[in-house]
Amino acid sequence: MTVIIATTLTGTTSYETFPMIPDDRPPRDLIVTIPGISINLADVIIAETGADMTRFPSARHLASCAGTCSGSNESAGRSDELLS
Repeated sequence: MTVIIATTLTGTTSYETFPMIPDDRPPRDLIVTIPGISINLADVIIAETGADMTRFPSARHLASCAGTCSGSNESAGRSDELLS
């Protein structure tokens, strides 16, 4: 089984495929294998989202919970397109 991760940084979406490898390591040890994630940040991620990711149906749901997905920002009735 493989996992496909989509990343959108500069307006274009790139896809990476990673093999699913059964792993008995604790969630913290797995999270720190992600580039840019320190032990302290892994602890924050687990504290905020929990270690059981099955409660999120998709990566989009996790991103929404974490507040990292783009949204419709509005201030005083003006949309973010008008604010920039």
